[in-house]
Amino acid sequence: MQDQKIQNREKKPKRTGHDPQPEKIELSSLQVKDPDQGRSKPTGSIQQKDQTQKRDQTQQRMAEQPGALDMHYLVMQSSRQVGRVHMSRTAKINLDPGQPKILQCLYEKRGNTPKEIAAWCVLDKSSTTTLLKLMEQKGLIEKKPSLTDRRSCTIELTPFGLEQALQVLKIGQEVDRIILEGFSEEEKAILSDFLARMSANAKKEMEK
Repeated sequence: MQDQKIQNREKKPKRTGHDPQPEKIELSSLQVKDPDQGRSKPTGSIQQKDQTQKRDQTQQRMAEQPGALDMHYLVMQSSRQVGRVHMSRTAKINLDPGQPKILQCLYEKRGNTPKEIAAWCVLDKSSTTTLLKLMEQKGLIEKKPSLTDRRSCTIELTPFGLEQALQVLKIGQEVDRIILEGFSEEEKAILSDFLARMSANAKKEMEK
């Protein structure tokens, strides 16, 4: 029995210094699974968020600093926007740009000669001539010889032109209601005064 145990011990391989060591695993070679791997990352939404944030900051800065943009640009921008609203409505009664203010000028008797109409509507001579010719063809106005100046004429509304002028006044009131929404009566009066003064200053500059 003892001889058998000795034989079994002899059969076990002896370890030598050249025995293969367990393979080392480098941590850098391990693949760590990203939980977001495979998902589409909305890079566009990040950019859109940045743009929205910048826009909000700009609007806040403009609200806190009224002079953030040049005043003349704001006036021109406002004029264009209001003009678009007004023209979208006057076009529905078959009036071309420039014609509504001439109808209003004649109705309110701001002038009845081409020169006076041009001055009140802030138009040059050639534009006034073209507009008056087209309005005459539409049956909105009629020309009569001037009693004081043979080289000039007077402009009067026809019955149809009077109807259209009344429509223009209604549209003007509607546009005023839209653009002045949220304004107090005091603010409306102040704004009207400011605009009139700015217009007078610009006119004075052009007359130098």
